[in-house]
Amino acid sequence: MIRDYFETVNDTFSQCPFIFSQNLNFIVVDFDRGYWKGNFELREKFELYLFEYIILVSETTKVQDYRYHFQDDDENLVFRFDNAPHHPSLENFPNHLHFPEKVVAAEKPSLEEVLQRALMFCEITG
Repeated sequence: MIRDYFETVNDTFSQCPFIFSQNLNFIVVDFDRGYWKGNFELREKFELYLFEYIILVSETTKVQDYRYHFQDDDENLVFRFDNAPHHPSLENFPNHLHFPEKVVAAEKPSLEEVLQRALMFCEITG
């Protein structure tokens, strides 16, 4: 099940023509847990750093921890979704979204949504 999830992750990014380079690592920790991390260069100007820790619960994969970080080539934050428990006052705690100037409550997005948001930003900024 963990490996099946990893394959789905790999498929999500292998189908995107706007990724110029990528580095994906998949680690199975035990039969019921694992993690993956990846970094992607988008349109030669932006970088997307992703991480998920996956557990198996009742034969269903669940993302226990995640971080989806998008930045420009000068390493300036554009956005980051994560569930680190450091903003307890926000609705949807611990899920939240960082922007350069603020942090807001947010639901955990799908990987496709993160990629779409990043690509949309690339389009807007050229």
